[in-house]
Amino acid sequence: MSMQGSLFDEIALSSTDLPSQARMPINLSARKAYSVLMPDLCRPGDALVITGYSGLDQLIQLINQRGASEKPLRLILGSEPVSAKRAGLSLKRYDFPAEVREYWLKRGISLSLSGSIIHCIELIRGGHVQVRYPTGTYRLHAKLYCSEEAVTLGSSNFTEPGLFFQHEANVRFTRKEKARFDEGWRLAEYFWNLGEDANGDLLALLDQLLKFVTWQEALARACAELLESDWAAHYLRSLAGFQQVSLWPSQQHGIGQALYLLDTVGGALVADATGSGKTRMGAHLLRAVHDRNWSSVRTHKSSMLMVCPPLVSNNWEREVAKCGFNLAIASQGLLSRLDDREGSALATQLASAQTLAVDEAHNFLSQTSKRTRHLLHNLADQVVLFTATPINRSCADLLRLIDILGADNFEDDVLGIFERLSRGSTALSDVHPQDLAALQAAIASFTLRRTKAQLNAMVERDEESYRLPSGRVCRYPKHVSLTYGLGESEQDQTLAEQIRVLARNLKGIGHFEKPLVLPESLARHGMTADSYLQMRLNAASSLASHHVMASLRSSRLALYRHILGEKAALEQMGLQGKIESSADDATGDMLQRIAQLMGRIPENRLGIALPAWLSDETAHRQACDAEIHIYKLILKRLTKLSGGREERKAQHLLDLVARHDQVIAFDHYPLTLRYIKYLLQNSARPTGIEVLLGVGGDKKNNERLQKRLDPELGGGRLIALCSDALSEGVNLQRASTLVHLDMPSVVRFAELNRPCFPRHSPSSGNSVSHTLLETAA
Repeated sequence: MSMQGSLFDEIALSSTDLPSQARMPINLSARKAYSVLMPDLCRPGDALVITGYSGLDQLIQLINQRGASEKPLRLILGSEPVSAKRAGLSLKRYDFPAEVREYWLKRGISLSLSGSIIHCIELIRGGHVQVRYPTGTYRLHAKLYCSEEAVTLGSSNFTEPGLFFQHEANVRFTRKEKARFDEGWRLAEYFWNLGEDANGDLLALLDQLLKFVTWQEALARACAELLESDWAAHYLRSLAGFQQVSLWPSQQHGIGQALYLLDTVGGALVADATGSGKTRMGAHLLRAVHDRNWSSVRTHKSSMLMVCPPLVSNNWEREVAKCGFNLAIASQGLLSRLDDREGSALATQLASAQTLAVDEAHNFLSQTSKRTRHLLHNLADQVVLFTATPINRSCADLLRLIDILGADNFEDDVLGIFERLSRGSTALSDVHPQDLAALQAAIASFTLRRTKAQLNAMVERDEESYRLPSGRVCRYPKHVSLTYGLGESEQDQTLAEQIRVLARNLKGIGHFEKPLVLPESLARHGMTADSYLQMRLNAASSLASHHVMASLRSSRLALYRHILGEKAALEQMGLQGKIESSADDATGDMLQRIAQLMGRIPENRLGIALPAWLSDETAHRQACDAEIHIYKLILKRLTKLSGGREERKAQHLLDLVARHDQVIAFDHYPLTLRYIKYLLQNSARPTGIEVLLGVGGDKKNNERLQKRLDPELGGGRLIALCSDALSEGVNLQRASTLVHLDMPSVVRFAELNRPCFPRHSPSSGNSVSHTLLETAA
């Protein structure tokens, strides 16, 4: 039984049912008329183009890509659609060269094409390009693109809309279709013979477009065009036909600026503030890079690879799917498990990818980690790094960034510093400030960075472009920074002060295992061996004291672990079997570490006398005994401390969740977080409050936590106890309150609206705490 369809029935037709791009070049998703026309016209041999004069900017690029061919490129600049009522224009007689000149002098041309215009003028004067205008009373509106391999005709004008994102209908005939191919060429030659020479008029127009201005005006126009990203607008408009989301102006400008960096220095480091939408912007940026690579005649074509933390891989997959292109996404954990002796798909991708993107790039700054070593094996032409964490803190970080971005992209003086520091015996933490400044300046030339204040200012200029369907405008909120008291007893404060005094007497013997040598860079800039030794002695003592006080600030359990190790710490507090152990906490045990160092003095390469405890084995043993004795004195006082601080932190979280529904609490030590969770689960908390743990290495639980705190889909009353593993790269914005259970960390602030951290007593905290409070407020 057949059914008769209505004239008005919609016929479902997918893009896979359309004719091939080689037969009918169109603009649809990844299909671009440009990718067919440009290779055809750039092949050696005769080429004839008939198109409207509004495509002059694209024709300039065609002329430059084709270059000085043996046979000239022939162009006929036809008319654009025009109303018969247009003032000053007669259908019987019109001044076509004047119309073209008026159009382009009023419109102007991108500054990015200035160099191309100069080259274009040289090619025209050299006879490699011939240009004609149509003559007679009839306007020429044909669109014909003829080469020795194919003829294409249809609706596509040689403009950005016609080549990239406007719906067009074109047909293409190759030499195999001889009759149609020859007919297309004969028609094009007919139009060519009707035209008159316009080389002189076009040269005059190009000279006018290159008019001289003051350097101030030229600089201002160049800066405005770069920052507003108008020069890259067609990349963005080409996505509009299929993307399921709209981009904020800040994201559009960021894509243009990143493309500029890729063009000029070969790489980009996108370091916008957390929460600026880097994942969505990054997906569209990589789509633009993808389109440009495949539409370019002179670049090789290969794959794209994204390496990112496992917690954000789903976010990248979702955004890439909305952009409609292929991007291989690999978890950074896979790099750590790669076997150098075995081939794998990921190793092949690293070696062959044309474009490499890395999210949370600061995770690849350790020279000794396997994932960093494997990443450095990439041979990508373009590298795009994403991070929101300040990463120019040390020389080692900067050297790894230069390595990942590609050392050959940097200037010779920077390469000299890079090579010297990479192969020398210099301790990278001791690099001279001048070398450090040079490396920082080099990385800055690759960096796109907009602060929260700058991004908020962009929102203020155009609020409607940042408005959600709900009516709310997307902007960074104001942080209300508060402190909370822990109510330590006088006895606890006295004990904490005694621990602080004891910790200041620690030598930090554990920091003197390797040979003592004056770094080359510091010696070259005037540091003596005596000064260097004193610096190391001071640093070791300060670090030893810091670790004690940081652990105490977190919890008694954390300090027990630091001195005794995790297993003994749990036994000391009667928590064995009640708190889950993890490899994250398998550190500490200073008593055991110092006992193993007894009598093992470091090799002296400084050429000066060292303190007796660093040069004499007997004195070293005595110093180790004294260090162990101090730790035992600290332990003695630690056993007398009450658990009031930890209990008060747990109660504070319960008080906050009663008012805010969802609260995030951060602490550096995962073991402390497990202890706080234990206290919360054993407290008389109201029903309906869930306590979740977010620490490194627990992907399933962390994904569950992210879903609960998703700004669009999450909900329910929740206390999230998070380590710094969740302080970046994940979306936790649904919560309105953040609590620092220990010292505040800058990377935690961007996760949500309202940070909150403890007001320590003078004994349990230090002056840095109060400085951070003043800064945050």
